[in-house]
Amino acid sequence: MKKFEWQHLNISEINKIDVKAILPFWLLYDIYGDNLKILECIEDGKPIAYFYYYRRTIFKFFQRIQNPLFIPYNEIILTKKDLPSNKAKYNSFIKNITASLAEFINHKNKNSIITLTLNPLITDTQTFYWSNFKVIPYYTYQIDLRESIESISRNFSPEKRNLIKKAEKDGLQVVEENNYDVLKTFVTSTFERKNKSFDSKLVSEFIQKTHSNNLLKIYTCIDNNNEKIASIGLLISDKTVYYIFSGFNSKNKHTGSISLLIFHAIKEFREKGFHIFDFEGSMLQDVEKNFREFGGDMIPYYSLNKAPLLLEMILKIFQRNRF
Repeated sequence: MKKFEWQHLNISEINKIDVKAILPFWLLYDIYGDNLKILECIEDGKPIAYFYYYRRTIFKFFQRIQNPLFIPYNEIILTKKDLPSNKAKYNSFIKNITASLAEFINHKNKNSIITLTLNPLITDTQTFYWSNFKVIPYYTYQIDLRESIESISRNFSPEKRNLIKKAEKDGLQVVEENNYDVLKTFVTSTFERKNKSFDSKLVSEFIQKTHSNNLLKIYTCIDNNNEKIASIGLLISDKTVYYIFSGFNSKNKHTGSISLLIFHAIKEFREKGFHIFDFEGSMLQDVEKNFREFGGDMIPYYSLNKAPLLLEMILKIFQRNRF
């Protein structure tokens, strides 16, 4: 099996790279700083692929390796121009890429807790399994925006359609939001209401910088008293839309506001020629039901998990479905 060499890039090298990632590398680095690690794969002295992950310290002692917070998946981005056309050779090429990546991650992060989630397009995870990663299937729902809006909405559950109709009947309106502080406030209050720990500074940085660079679209729901009652944030990349954030005003809420916002976004991005609306992971049981009711296709993607043996045994107590 041919060996490829992976290496970390520094900031001066990152700024020179122009590849099709979910977010541009320079913007990823601008948001996450030195916690973001971008890797480059070299073949015969030429870059042929990239990968990135987020590294942070948890419990004061341990390093956590994961996808950058609020980014849906870790991507292996191929830039080699003359990819093998022969199927067997192409499969071997992908095996070489993933095998060398698994070896590099293992070598550089021996005592770390690793929880990476791969883009749904990456289905060959054997080399990670052979490198003693726990490879676990996760699921998201995706709507094909190339279908007619009648076909898309026909697949909604009756309950979801009724919620949207009720929101429209009650006079709720949807507008594109130019003030990212509205979404930030709703998202922060939602985290606090659910007693979920979060990095408020990072939430703010992500929303502000992606929105300022026209990569995060924000839609807000306004009631008939002209009060803003809910917002959603959608990350756009190439022809795919990722549902990333949502939040609502707990003092003046409407059960159909978020559903109306999502339906509006589906219609608008379909009209703009986008291909996929991705609900960005649907593994939380209470969240999954809501996403399922929009009638998308269930799409598997894979989580790669690993930790030092003794630590992994402890983690099994709290996260048995992962470790």
